[in-house]
Amino acid sequence: MSEHTKILSEHTKILKDHGNTLKWLKSAFMEIKYTMGVRFESVIRRYLERYLRDINLLPKDKKLVAKVIKYEDKSIEINIFCENPLILGEVTAFMHFTDEFRAMIKKFDLVEKILGKKAKMKIVFIGGIDCDTQKEVVKLAKEKGIELIIGEVVEVEL
Repeated sequence: MSEHTKILSEHTKILKDHGNTLKWLKSAFMEIKYTMGVRFESVIRRYLERYLRDINLLPKDKKLVAKVIKYEDKSIEINIFCENPLILGEVTAFMHFTDEFRAMIKKFDLVEKILGKKAKMKIVFIGGIDCDTQKEVVKLAKEKGIELIIGEVVEVEL
């Protein structure tokens, strides 16, 4: 075996090992993201449910749930949902870009269109948000009648 073939073989093994490690890390991060996200959403739903009952917006026999709505060839996932009265909400741990909020607005609009009624409440919970993004998101939320709850505003350099 030539020196070149030997080095190439060693590099191939190293790349394969790195590939396996990268797959494992990606899988672990996705599991953490999923677990943290689901728990964060369920905690927010539980507290929001109590609050909406206290202000008589959510009847005692109704619950807030996560919902997937099928429409044409799409699946629309809503983090906070009640059909009657129609309550729509999204929860995110961190928001880097205004486009993420615009996508939530489009989702709300589409669900209202599918169900043929306006939401009694649209709400977005953001654990943390970039300070530049926050300014535009607050403006959009006011324009669209979306309740906005932001945990922390931070300066992020990308």
